[in-house]
Amino acid sequence: MPKVTRLESIPRWTWNARADKWEAAYNSALEWLSRHEKQPSRDAADAEEKTLFVWLKNQKQEYAATS
Repeated sequence: MPKVTRLESIPRWTWNARADKWEAAYNSALEWLSRHEKQPSRDAADAEEKTLFVWLKNQKQEYAATS
């Protein structure tokens, strides 16, 4: 069995952890927005909402910096 195949058979193996983390955060944002039908708030008491607010804010800042 080739080494690549063996590595990819490891549970939760990834070739790009950063991209996987971004994708997970994106999917969490989509799910949250679908459930709540509003943007997450900076002043939220809910930890998930606040985390998503920060992630979305960072995405906007990164976009602005590279545009």
